[in-house]
Formats: sequence, structure tokens, C-alpha cells
Amino acid sequence: MLSPIMEKTRLLGNVYGRRPGDVTIPVWRANKGLAIDVAVTSPLASSNLHHKEPCEDYATHHKHAYYDNDFKGTAFDFAAMVFETTGAVNNEGLEVLRQLYRAVQLSVYSGRAWARLACNVQSSVSQCFLNRA
Repeated sequence: MLSPIMEKTRLLGNVYGRRPGDVTIPVWRANKGLAIDVAVTSPLASSNLHHKEPCEDYATHHKHAYYDNDFKGTAFDFAAMVFETTGAVNNEGLEVLRQLYRAVQLSVYSGRAWARLACNVQSSVSQCFLNRA
């Protein structure tokens, strides 16, 4: 129903090498689209050990600091969805996921979607550890 587009090109115009929309929803609210940039960070990385909430810090200082100005005056809003390898997600990403699951309006689907997302994160983290070993 939302017609998502993966890796939409020229989201910010003719800017080379900038792809802030890993997933872009053409019509989100108020006739504006939503560009969702997905990232994963590890709270165990040396750069994150001193942060209380590494995914929030990464979203604020890396994603929003890099892209927010570029989205001013465009037909899209920007959302950073940052996961931690331990399973946490930043508040903004969590709210986007909640709204996406509500858009489907099937309570059975919402529960299954959360379960599938959690399993995929756990599986991917396990695979990362196995690949490093």
C-alpha cells in the first residue's frame, strides 16, 4: 500500500554519491515522502563505549548531522533508523516502525512483523560473529 522504493536515486537532486534513502516511501504524510536511512552500530565498538545510547548518538551525530540540511525544502522528510547489534533501535526508528506496522492495520501482522524483525537482527548479528571467528 505504501509503495516503498529501495535505494531511490536522485532523492536530493543531482548530487553524486549521496543516497540517504535506503527505503523511500513516496507519500508518507502531508503530501511529503519519507526517506529512511538504515544503519547498524555496535555498542561494543571502542568509539561507542562512552555513549549511554550508541544508536541515538549515531543517528544524531552521523545521520542527521550529515543529511538534515539537504532535506530542507524538498518533498521528503528524513528519518534515521539505527539499530544496535544487541537489538536496540533508536527512538525515531522505533516510531517509524510503529507507524509502518499500524498502516497495515492488521494486528496479527504487527505482532509477526516485530517477531520477524527481531529474528533477522539476531540472525545477522550471529552471522557477523561467526564470520569474524
